[in-house]
Amino acid sequence: MIDPDRLSLIRLEAEASLESEIERKHGRVIRKMVREIEDYFVEMDYEEMVRDEDNEDEETARYERQVALAQGIIVTRKTSAHLYDLVDRAMRNIGLSPPRDLTINIKRVFDRSGEDLFNAFCVHAGDTTFISFTPMLLNVLSDDEILDVIGHELGNAASEIPRFLEDYFYFAWGRWEDGLVDVDPDISSRDLDRLTADVSEILDEHFDHETDAKIVRLMRLKEMTSDRFGLLASRSLERSCSSLMRQETLGLSPRFFDYDHRHLIHQLDELGQMHKDPATRWLFDATHPVLPARIAAIEVFARTERYHRLLDSTLSDVLDAAAEREALDAILRKSELIPEGEDLAEVRLVACLFHRVLSSERRLRSAPQIVRRLVWEFYRDFYASIPPEVFDIEFRKCTSLIKDLGKTVSKKPLKDRKGLVRDIVAFIKDQHLMTRDGRDHIVSAAQAIGLPKTVPVTYLKRVGAWRRFTRSR
Repeated sequence: MIDPDRLSLIRLEAEASLESEIERKHGRVIRKMVREIEDYFVEMDYEEMVRDEDNEDEETARYERQVALAQGIIVTRKTSAHLYDLVDRAMRNIGLSPPRDLTINIKRVFDRSGEDLFNAFCVHAGDTTFISFTPMLLNVLSDDEILDVIGHELGNAASEIPRFLEDYFYFAWGRWEDGLVDVDPDISSRDLDRLTADVSEILDEHFDHETDAKIVRLMRLKEMTSDRFGLLASRSLERSCSSLMRQETLGLSPRFFDYDHRHLIHQLDELGQMHKDPATRWLFDATHPVLPARIAAIEVFARTERYHRLLDSTLSDVLDAAAEREALDAILRKSELIPEGEDLAEVRLVACLFHRVLSSERRLRSAPQIVRRLVWEFYRDFYASIPPEVFDIEFRKCTSLIKDLGKTVSKKPLKDRKGLVRDIVAFIKDQHLMTRDGRDHIVSAAQAIGLPKTVPVTYLKRVGAWRRFTRSR
C-alpha cells in the first residue's frame, strides 16, 4: 500500500523503535497469554472467541461491507464523486497506492447517549480498506480539512497495530466481555463472573505493568504518526491544524474561535511550565495525546528535512533528524504528566512504604517486582512516566529514606498529604496487606510527611484496622 522507505520517512522514529522493542521484548509473552486464554475458551465451548488468522481478514471485510450496505451509503463516483475524488487526492498526496478494495462509507454513528458523533473511522483488513465518515463531520469541515481527516485514517491503516497487540487489547483491556455477550446473549451473570475470574487469573500470570505502560505510550505515538499522514494529505499546515481543532470543537464557527494553530502551541508551552496535579493524570495519559501536543508535533514535522523530501521540495532552513527528535521530546515532556520534585518524592516514598508493609508480613524473594506491581496499581494512570530510578532503592535503608523523602513531600498542601494517607490506607486494606506492623509503618510515614498521628489513626479506624490490632494486645 505504501513504499517502506516512504513510510519510514513519515513515521515517528520513537513510534517505530518502541513498536520494535515491544515485539522483541514482550511479543512472545503476550502471544503465550493469548493462546492460553483462547485455549480456555475452547475448553468452555466458546470456540467463537478464538481468532482464525487464516480467515480473519476475509471475515472482517465481509462484516464491514455488510454494515456499510445496511447502515450507510457506499460512496462511489456516482453517489459522491466529490468525496471519492478527495480520497483519491489524499492517497496521491501521501504516495499511497490504492488498495485492491477500497470502500468509502457515510453513516451515522451514535454515542451512548444517542447523540451523533463527529468522527471518521478506518478499518484495514488484508487488502481491503474501509473508511467511514459521519455526516456531521462532512457537513462542517472544508475540503482541505477533510483531506487531513482522510490522511489520518489512511495513516491508521498504513502503520496499523500489530495483530498480537490487537489481541492484547481485546483480552487485557477487557474488550472480550462484550464479544462474549454477542456470542452468547443469554449467558447468566453468574457464568460471566466465573469466566471473568478465570480469564483474570490467566492474565495475572503473564501481565507486566511496564509492558502495558509501553503499549499505552505506543498508542499515543501512533496517533502522532497518523497526524503526519494527515498533513501530507492536506499539504497545508494551517488546514491540518484547523481540522484537528474543528474536530475537537465540533466545527465551532470561526466567529467564536480563532483557528490559528500558534495559539495552541503557546498553550502547550504554558502547560509545560505548569505543575500538573496528579489528580488530573487521566488527562495526560490517555491513548490520544492532548490536542496542543498534536498541533505542535505536526508543526515540527512541517519544518523537517524529511517532510520536504516527501514533497520533493526544498527549504533553506529545516530541522535535521537530531533537531526533530529534540523538539518532539520537548513536546512530549510538556504534554505528559511526568512526576518530578515533590510528586517524584511522593512516588519514591510510597515505594519504600509498600516495601516496609510487605516485609512486615513475609520474607520477600523479589521485592522490586512486587513493589513495582503495587506502585503500578497505585499510580496506574501515569506509571509509564515514572522514571526507572524510582525503583533503584536500597530497601534495607528505606526507613531512613521515608524520613528523608517525607521532608520533601511535607511541602505539598495539607489536603494533598491527607488524601495520600487516606488512599494508602484504603489501598493496603483492599490488597489484604494490613498487619499490625504495616499499620505502624503507615503511621510513621504519615508523621514523616508532617501530619499529626491523629490523621492516619482516624483513617485506620474508618477501615477497622486500628481497633482490630489494639484489641488483640
